[in-house]
This record gives sequence, C-alpha cells and structure tokens, in this order.
Amino acid sequence: MKTTNRDECLLFVESIKTHFIENFPFLKDKDRDDFISKFDELLNEEEFLPEQIDIDDLIRRISQILVTLDNSHVGLNEKNLENFKLTRDIYCKAKTFWINEAGTPLEIISINDTPIEVLINERLKEIGGGTSEWKRYKATKRIMISDKAGDVIIKARDEQGKIIEIKDQFIKNENKRFEIIVENGIAREYRRDDYIEGKMLDGDIALINIKSWGGKINIDGKNIVKLVEEELENLKMCKSIILDVRENDGGNSHYARLVASHFLKEKVDVCNFLVKKPGQNEMIREYAKIGPEGEYYDQKLVILTGPKGISSTDMFLTFLKDIGRAVSIGQATGGGSGNPQIFNLHLGDREFDLWVSCWRNYRNNGQEIENNGIEPDIFVEPTPEDVRNHRDVELERAIKYLNN
Repeated sequence: MKTTNRDECLLFVESIKTHFIENFPFLKDKDRDDFISKFDELLNEEEFLPEQIDIDDLIRRISQILVTLDNSHVGLNEKNLENFKLTRDIYCKAKTFWINEAGTPLEIISINDTPIEVLINERLKEIGGGTSEWKRYKATKRIMISDKAGDVIIKARDEQGKIIEIKDQFIKNENKRFEIIVENGIAREYRRDDYIEGKMLDGDIALINIKSWGGKINIDGKNIVKLVEEELENLKMCKSIILDVRENDGGNSHYARLVASHFLKEKVDVCNFLVKKPGQNEMIREYAKIGPEGEYYDQKLVILTGPKGISSTDMFLTFLKDIGRAVSIGQATGGGSGNPQIFNLHLGDREFDLWVSCWRNYRNNGQEIENNGIEPDIFVEPTPEDVRNHRDVELERAIKYLNN
C-alpha cells in the first residue's frame, strides 16, 4: 500500500474537481452540482482525517465518481504503470467471448475457474460511456490485463461441446501504441498492415481496411491519411469501394475528415457540437461543415461498422453515412465523442493523465452520439456459428449489396 500526506491528496482531488467544473459539458446545473457533491463528500469523509492516505484506494474512489458521468472520453489514467498482459487475445463477437486454439475459435467458459461473465461484469463497473456493446468490448480488453504476472487456466468449449483447458500466462506488457506490439510473447515494430490494408475483390470492388485514425502513426514518414490515399490511388480503377472501420477505435478526427473529403463533391453540414469553454458557464453551439479536398472518388461507397468503432470513427460516419454519400452495413458504432482535454497531475511520486471531455457531438437528426452510436443502414450481425466458420457476414452482405 502506497501512501502520501493528506494535504497532497486534498490538492489532487480539488484539482480534478476544478478541471471538470471548467471544462466538462454538463447539460444541466443539477448534473454539475451532483458531480461536485460527490467530490465534496469524498473530501469530507473520515478517510481524509489520517495524515497518510492510501493512494490506490483514493484513485479507485475517484474513478468510481468519474464513471457516473457516463462519458467515454473521461478517465484518470496512471502513467508509467507496470502491468501484465495475456500472451493470447480474448475477443468478443456475436455476444460471445472467444480464444483461438490452433486457429480454431473456442467459446470461453471461465478464467482460473471464475465464469467469464462474472469477470466481464466486474470490469463493466469501471467503464463509463459508450453503447453497451462498446463497454463489453472494453471490458474484454481489461480482463486481458493484470497488475501481476502469473499462470492462467482458460476453460473453453469447442463446437462439439467438449471442454478444453488452455494454459496461458500474464507476462510484462511491452506494448507501446504506434511503436511496439507484442504477439504471442514476441515483440515487433508496427507495420503498415497493422493500420491499413487494401485489396481488390471479385466484381471490381476495392476493400480498404482502416484500423485507426491515430495521430502518432508513422510508417516510412506517412500518416494514416497518406496511407489511405495511397490505397485509393492503387485501387482507383474499381467500380465500388468498401471502407472497413469495424476495428477502428478512433484517434485524430481531422484525419477522418480528410479521408472523407475525397468522397465529397461539395461542402455539406455534417454535425454540430455543444462546447464548454473554460471560464464560461454557458455552452456554445458550433456547426461542422466539410467539403472536397484532393482527388475525388465517385465510386459507390459502403462502410462496414461495428461496436468497436468509436470517437473519430463515429464522426467519420456523420461525414459520409449521415449525408447519404455512403451506405453503412454491420452493427451500431461504439457511441463516443468528447474532444478530451488531457491534464497532467502528480500525487506523491506517481503521475496521472486526467481526461476531461469538453464537447457533446450531435448528428444532423438531433441525436447525441455519446452512448447511442450510429445505427447501420443495413443491420448484419454474425452468429456464433459464423465465428466458428470464420465467416465475415458483414463483408458478404456488402458485396451482395454492391453487386445488386
């Protein structure tokens, strides 16, 4: 248990409260006052009477308060924190949790004899904002991380119902986003195909998979926009284009806008925002327009969507799907926006990033994106049987749509 003195903790908590009062877009005065009262209650509790305070417990309690805001771009994240990651991925698809064994998807039953749904439900309590399916995706990622190393027994069920025990382990997490990725315990640098893949399908259809809008992506000096533009140029003779953003959990919305601009002939209204400016009580309504930039591609356009796609990917759908330029196929997006401001805080010898949303993003139809996501034009969802058979039913439906 790490402790620090009472005065430092009081200053830390007051700083967090102030950043939210100045920057977070509360819709009602009551919402803001309720949030403030939660911090005031924390500051007045008996735990703040001792001279030395348990930092881990304090961070946990602050995080619980932040979750009540129900916003996907809010959080208190410790920097330089050592953690451990399973060597193999667990993933959620068709409302089921899976692990691959020799290339075969197996349905997970438990981890170290704790039912998978129990583990997921515990993690869901730590997640605020986004759709229910987005939260399950985030919870799945969190059960792959531990604060200590150790062996793990995963029990899973094959297609015939046979229970299989899989031995795995938590090893030191060396992943550095946009720098190093660890696969099956082996570290390597990120490659182009980790972010962008393009190919031709039958029927003169081009498929471009955009896996991130990350602003720090740099492959041979090229950011994600340049990488997408190269794929568009290579595949420009196609009759139709499928953009796959199902795995894209956001990043730089400016990059999403630049890619979308290649499919527009004129400037259009795409969405609007309620923005909280520091020092101002009233929020300001701002409207977003985007127009053509660079080479124009007039091909028929489909976008594959799913619950992992959030933030800048939500906005990407407002740029193209909501104005009728593209048809979306799949499931609803993750439902998150916020343009977060990030504040660096210290407590004792520990360093934290505080994420505070400063806007609310609305579609042209008036619906807020946060917690709602953007529904597809054509709903398609895989079944557990599709997962076992490696069927990409969303892509199949997109090809059928374009060919007809």
